[in-house]
Amino acid sequence: MSQIIPASEEYFAVPSPAQYSDLLGAVLSKYPKIGAMIPTMVALVDGFPAKAATPLNDGDEVDFIPTLAGG
Repeated sequence: MSQIIPASEEYFAVPSPAQYSDLLGAVLSKYPKIGAMIPTMVALVDGFPAKAATPLNDGDEVDFIPTLAGG
C-alpha cells in the first residue's frame, strides 16, 4: 500500500499569525490527494481538537488522525 504522505513527521512554515486553516492549506498544496481524506480525519493541535480558526504558535504539534469504522 502506498503512502499519500511519505513521512510520519514533517514541518511546515506558515505566515504569522497563523491558524489551523493556514496549515491545512499548506498541507493540501503539497499533498492534494489527502484532500479527500480530511473530512474523515480528526486534527489535533497539541492534543486538542482543531477548528479552522484555531491559532497556531511556533512549535505547535498538529496531528492528523484517520478515523476508523468497523463493526
